[in-house]
Amino acid sequence: MGAAVAMSTLSPRQLLAQVRAALIREMDSPIRGTRQMMRFTRSYPPGSGGSSGDLIPNVPAGKRFFLQSIFVQSTLNAGQRPVESQVVLIAGGGPSDDIFWIPQTFQGAIDDIPIHFYTGNVTLNVLLNPGERIHFQFLRSDGLGAANTYGVEAEVIGYLVDATP
Repeated sequence: MGAAVAMSTLSPRQLLAQVRAALIREMDSPIRGTRQMMRFTRSYPPGSGGSSGDLIPNVPAGKRFFLQSIFVQSTLNAGQRPVESQVVLIAGGGPSDDIFWIPQTFQGAIDDIPIHFYTGNVTLNVLLNPGERIHFQFLRSDGLGAANTYGVEAEVIGYLVDATP
């Protein structure tokens, strides 16, 4: 009829010791090494509807890059929209099937300029080997805009981990 409930008789000090031990184990985890942040920035050339390029993480021998997440911010002319924000992971032999899309949403505008801001992020949690590239492809709804004002910026966040667990 009723469920049994187990009550802990830990003192506050014992409970705090258990929480500290768990936090230390998480902090000492090899996957939680020193965070690396890399930035990819591109302007949209006037008359162009898109921009693309590669980012190659600096991964030393014996390590892999744990690509945790990517944050994107687009600055566009009033009336424009981001059409495509694509990330392709490219191994040494060429493009792979590892294609990820980053949806962006409107955040606000500065009407005096006029400039509109869109942002998006995606959690990937994938491993890259030394030499593998992160290819970005960004498209906007039309080709208007000045190269120095409108563009896209991507922030890549990850960790170096041992290649063999």
